[in-house]
Amino acid sequence: MTNSSAEQTAETPAAPEITLLDEKVISDWGDKAQELITTHVLTVDTAIQCAVVLAAFIIAAVLARLSKPVLVKTIEGLRLPGPLRGALHKIRRMMAPILTLLLLFVAEWVHHAAELSVHFYFVHAMTRLVAASLIIRFAVSIIHNRAVQHITAVIVWIIAALSIFGILDDVSAALDSIALTMGDFRLSALTVVKCIIVTMLLVYGALGLSGLVERQLGKIPAMSSGSRLLITKLVRLLLVVLAILIGVSMAGINLSVLAVFSGAVGLGIGFGLQRGVSNLFTGMMLLLDRSVQPGDMIEMDNGAFGVVTHMGSRCTEVAAPNGKSYLIPNEELVTKPVINWSRNGTDITLTVTFGVDYAHNPHEIIQIALKAATSVERVLKDPAPGCLFKAFGESSLDFTLFFRIADPQNGVAGVQSEVLLALWDAFEANKIKIPYPRRDISILNKE
Repeated sequence: MTNSSAEQTAETPAAPEITLLDEKVISDWGDKAQELITTHVLTVDTAIQCAVVLAAFIIAAVLARLSKPVLVKTIEGLRLPGPLRGALHKIRRMMAPILTLLLLFVAEWVHHAAELSVHFYFVHAMTRLVAASLIIRFAVSIIHNRAVQHITAVIVWIIAALSIFGILDDVSAALDSIALTMGDFRLSALTVVKCIIVTMLLVYGALGLSGLVERQLGKIPAMSSGSRLLITKLVRLLLVVLAILIGVSMAGINLSVLAVFSGAVGLGIGFGLQRGVSNLFTGMMLLLDRSVQPGDMIEMDNGAFGVVTHMGSRCTEVAAPNGKSYLIPNEELVTKPVINWSRNGTDITLTVTFGVDYAHNPHEIIQIALKAATSVERVLKDPAPGCLFKAFGESSLDFTLFFRIADPQNGVAGVQSEVLLALWDAFEANKIKIPYPRRDISILNKE
């Protein structure tokens, strides 16, 4: 019994262990910070250096503000191509840090030439920091997404600042000491930070590459819009997944150890993203069978009517003639009835019904109705409109006039109204009466 219990205890997996900064490390950092403040911060040299740096920033800001109108006028007056003019405007917007860098260089040169006894280590560090800031701003300007551009610039600037002030290794060591340990698996805060940064950059690169693929596919005239959209979605999905996997691996995380969490994570994603995944795959299904494509005129059973302008991973956007945009989940396009007016072409058939008095000749009415429909600009002449004598009504001869239009995206109610107005004008010109329900009532006098 004792041996069995010992074996079971030995086979029991170790509980997760979270390692944080201990009190000794925090105490050492406190002592170093106190020594740094006493030795280097609260000194006359530091006050002089801070004054020099502050003066450089203020003078640069004033000079940049005063020179802005002159520079703008000069750049606009130059006969340069648009891209080159835009580059000069970018440099003009960075005039303040450029002037700050030049003033700091001048201050360092004066300090070196005059052989002053004041230490200029802070001025030197700020000079390198401003230079790094300019280089970073120039480098990230190639990123078109403003949010990604700012995030990338901030991250790189923080790393550069830590390196310039000589505390990058200490911060890295501190982040690495904060970790979650489970057996052989160790996940530190430093690894998480690296994983986030690398994955973010790789995902952005993957999205940019998929956009390039989409633009290249757009140059192939023989490829339909649905096929182009489907290939683009598959390429984007594959590149993003690949970027995430590569980012996690480059950050130093062994993917095999994550198999412990795959079941629980997969189950959570399955329940949480059930509708989202359904919409994603139904959208791909629609693009594969080409039942609904961008540019089609569709009508839903809920009254949504318009042109499909965009098919996304979650929903399809339908632009109605009245200016509204319907965002329809892809799943509803498969599970609910959909009328695709453009399935067999862009031309659609519309009908209007009307009735005339029994005193008129139905043969003449049909000819008048056809001529009235043909007079409407949006009604196609080929195939020509048609008119059917439908029934002998209670108080009228009933007809159905049908015609075709080629631009349903411009609305159907408007053209139906135009046809009815043309019928009214034709009936007025030919003195044709439109009947209304009438009843004869006879009152019998019993007396």
